[in-house]
Amino acid sequence: MDDKRNVEIARKVYSTPEGRALLADLLNDNKFFAMDCTEMSDIVEENSAKRLLYKLGIWREHNIMRIVNALMAMPYSDEEEPNV
Repeated sequence: MDDKRNVEIARKVYSTPEGRALLADLLNDNKFFAMDCTEMSDIVEENSAKRLLYKLGIWREHNIMRIVNALMAMPYSDEEEPNV
């Protein structure tokens, strides 16, 4: 199966509210949001999270500015509720 088809399938799986909740959980479990990945095992887990985002067509070079723009649009305090 080609890369584009794999991305379409992966995005379909994670496109529901339940799928997005699972994706958030997987990213968290794999240290994607951790601030201090210094142990090799943590770095390996963080890279696994990035690989998952790559398979979703997200963590790709053509999305650099989209990712930056999305990050900058996020609140910088925890007073706002996330859109789930």
